[in-house]
Amino acid sequence: MVHSKMKQAMSVPVGVALGAACSLVITMVICGIFAKLIDGEVISPNSMDYGGTAALLCGSISGAWLTLRKTRQKPLLICTLAGVVYFLILLALHAILSAGEIRGVGVTAILVASGSIVPALLNSGKGTAGKGIHKKHRYR
Repeated sequence: MVHSKMKQAMSVPVGVALGAACSLVITMVICGIFAKLIDGEVISPNSMDYGGTAALLCGSISGAWLTLRKTRQKPLLICTLAGVVYFLILLALHAILSAGEIRGVGVTAILVASGSIVPALLNSGKGTAGKGIHKKHRYR
């Protein structure tokens, strides 16, 4: 029996859910690391802004990249969808934790949107999600 080494692509909802979960986990880990550094007085509390920015960018890039790798289709659409889902989850968590008061999410939206587009731009020109298959032309 011949087995193909190529893995089968996941459906879009499953890939987006995996990407969103990955984004949230990475964001929480990076924020936890910065909180531990601030608690140990290794860095000043003013640098948490940089930690939040790094957490959002790393989370959105990694979630969009994972979604793109799992679904293997239409990079720009898939990465944008992953970013939108991640932003909606962050918005819901913000609304729950701040008792329904939603302010100051513009910077978050810009960071998540720019971070989630990066994997699509790095993957552009490679055909179907990074396969890089080129047609061979015969010249006479």
